[in-house]
Amino acid sequence: MGTSLAGMAAPAAAGFATHVRRGNVDWRLALGLAAGACAGSWASASTAVQAPPFVMEVVFAAGMAVLGVRTLRGLRAATAAAAQAGRK
Repeated sequence: MGTSLAGMAAPAAAGFATHVRRGNVDWRLALGLAAGACAGSWASASTAVQAPPFVMEVVFAAGMAVLGVRTLRGLRAATAAAAQAGRK
């Protein structure tokens, strides 16, 4: 997990630098988001390292199931909206 996180650091930094150069960063908002992300990451990592692997697998699987259901519901709603728009 640590290796995957380290692998994301360089692309994130490159994207961030590009947006800074273009003036697309609201610094006040960014600082608040960064502080919250750091606190959440620290708390999550501390919990994940101490939790039994099976618990983490179940939590991950449940999260993926919830996201899958939400995606399918969104797809169903988008399909219905497209069909409704086609009828008009």
